[in-house]
Amino acid sequence: MPSKTKTAAKLLKNELSRLENTLQAEVKKLSGEQEQEKRQTRLRAIAEEIVDLKGTLSEYRDRFKDWSNKDMREAFDEYGRYRCPRCWVKHAVHFSLTPLDSGDDIDNFRCNKCGST
Repeated sequence: MPSKTKTAAKLLKNELSRLENTLQAEVKKLSGEQEQEKRQTRLRAIAEEIVDLKGTLSEYRDRFKDWSNKDMREAFDEYGRYRCPRCWVKHAVHFSLTPLDSGDDIDNFRCNKCGST
């Protein structure tokens, strides 16, 4: 028959083992909750970033509309002749295009400055 000390030690060992398992489970649970909180925080940050990006996109769309409308007005010189898009885009200068006789239904032009067709 085991002594009272050995029985008490065995009970204590079992209780400590149970407490250790409980603590490990709690740590795991808290760790999972912390990870969940981190994910939620990251999702909120991403949602805010999406809202900011939508605002930026809207701003760029508005700018593009303004620029494209302006560009269409500036595609012609004061006499209604087409301007060279290459000189216009690459060098920010406006040179008129001269119509070329193509012999078909396609309109061909040559830039008086850069020579592009």
